[in-house]
Amino acid sequence: MQCNPEVKKRYKQLQLGVFSRKNSAFLAPLLCSLKVKFVEPEEIHAPSWFIMGCDSDTLYINPDRILSLSFKDSAYILEHELWHIARFHNIRRGNRDPKLWNIACDHVINLAMNSDGNYCSLPCLADPQYIDMSEEDIYRLLVQEQQSNPPPKEVPPSEQEGEDFSQDLVFDKDNKQTTNAIANVARAKQQAQLANGLSAGSIAGSLVKLWEKILSPKLPWESILRNLMKDIVPKAQLSWKRRNRRFMNIHLPSMCPAKKRLSHLVYAIDTSGSVKQEQLDRINTEIKYIHDHIKPKLLTVIQFDHFLEHIDVFTDKDIYENVELHGGGGTNYECIKDFVDSIDKRPDGLVVFTDLYAKPMSPLKDETIPVFWVAVNTALDESAIPFGTYIPVEV
Repeated sequence: MQCNPEVKKRYKQLQLGVFSRKNSAFLAPLLCSLKVKFVEPEEIHAPSWFIMGCDSDTLYINPDRILSLSFKDSAYILEHELWHIARFHNIRRGNRDPKLWNIACDHVINLAMNSDGNYCSLPCLADPQYIDMSEEDIYRLLVQEQQSNPPPKEVPPSEQEGEDFSQDLVFDKDNKQTTNAIANVARAKQQAQLANGLSAGSIAGSLVKLWEKILSPKLPWESILRNLMKDIVPKAQLSWKRRNRRFMNIHLPSMCPAKKRLSHLVYAIDTSGSVKQEQLDRINTEIKYIHDHIKPKLLTVIQFDHFLEHIDVFTDKDIYENVELHGGGGTNYECIKDFVDSIDKRPDGLVVFTDLYAKPMSPLKDETIPVFWVAVNTALDESAIPFGTYIPVEV
């Protein structure tokens, strides 16, 4: 929607305010990564008193309300929204009741901001009984309370509206927003660490464990691939090539160690309907770690359900961004076999992320290619895989 220059001016002032806050080393790059939309409440199905809100990668602002509030209150609400994104509240909601989950998340954020000396004159959810509790724990208490004291079926109109800024979480429309959010927070965290802006006493510092749980790999890839490399990396060889000038007096042939680099890895992601979003987020994290730290010369990421849905190829010079996920049907491993059998550049290894709920795959044409089955949140054991290495992981 079109908004008057005063609204844009106020938002610019709020942006500058974020750059001067205690956690600015983290919040500023996070804010800069977001899309911003000025909307009327009805456009996003928000209550009439809506001020600001967010989904995983977009900030929504009601232009009328942002001008009617004091700068201090607007700045508080903007930071509040950033912490929703930083704490992955949309991603972590799962199948929970949206309104109760929003309330639980608001308590956590407001209590943390208040403890940091940051307050708002508007009514806000910050019950001291929830200090040091997680969103999930608060949500459980709220559900129990609601079951004990059910709300009236009809709420009088005068009680339906308020002057607070609750009900500010907007639902994600697709998986791409989830992957965007994880990438945005990861970049902001990295920039804050480079600027030494994640002190233990700050709100951002207290989130490190949560971020590590979501953003850091759980599998020991160095160990897994180190064992793989023992078989595929050529042995050191005698060489007569020109010596380093510092050792020109040495004329005998010497050992020339080969560079220990994987040349090509293929990752196959099961995007069928039985695989949940949090599992797909974990898979993206594992692949990003491989690309950034193990640095294979070529990384091919294929997505499959009953068919091969999508292919992404990354070289060691590319910047890995979380892949946009495709699929959602049943699972058929034969499309992986057909792909690997058909490509010209033989992979050094094939890693399949799946829950194993499908008919076993037929052997590859080249049976010497190592295959790793990363079994995500599955009750099935290694008897479910026809060949290769079984690696269970919990998300």
